Amino acid sequence: MLNVLVLCDDCWHPAETLVRAFAALDKGRYTLDYVMAPRDILYDEMLYRYDVIVLARANSFSPALSSNKWFDPKWCAVMPENFRRYIESGRGYIALHAGLTMKTAEVPELAALHGSEFVFHPPQCPVTVRPVKDHPIAEGVKPFTARDEHYAIKMLCDDADVFLESASDSEAGVQVAGYTRLIGNGRLCALTPGHTLSALGDPNCLKLISNAIDWCAKQK
Repeated sequence: MLNVLVLCDDCWHPAETLVRAFAALDKGRYTLDYVMAPRDILYDEMLYRYDVIVLARANSFSPALSSNKWFDPKWCAVMPENFRRYIESGRGYIALHAGLTMKTAEVPELAALHGSEFVFHPPQCPVTVRPVKDHPIAEGVKPFTARDEHYAIKMLCDDADVFLESASDSEAGVQVAGYTRLIGNGRLCALTPGHTLSALGDPNCLKLISNAIDWCAKQK
């Protein structure tokens, strides 16, 4: 049984979307613990109770206070450097959709850790997600299309192993949609799909997430 911490819920990404989609994940393999208020709950020692952390929220204090930023030591005990140490110790980490909205100008440490920064997304539209190479996270995943936010990201690192791309008829065109990095003794995976329930709840998207958890936890 893998213990997974899911950090979610902000002004633009309600936790309910993840909770409903993740209900389809195998309960016999994963224990999911959701934290939606990092200010009053999250602390460094707590991170190490989990095999994998899924960061699926933007840098906002709460759904009601989008202008107040989460990554401020006045508000929360866990900063980007805590995540880096956690991964380096040998744990797994997934930056999922909203978790990839960090920009170097706003949260440089986290953008550097992720190895990418958010650029823009067009209005929701049909987005096709497809593997571009053999990778354990892409195993059993078929191309799928769903109405979603099509993230355009800028890669900041040269060690990313890109295994997934997304495409739409919007100005976003074709984008990197999934990649992995090795950080110290740990593993990081970045996945851009997953704003809507139709996208996140697609069986192939859930397979991506399940595979990513297993790979990050060194089960694959």
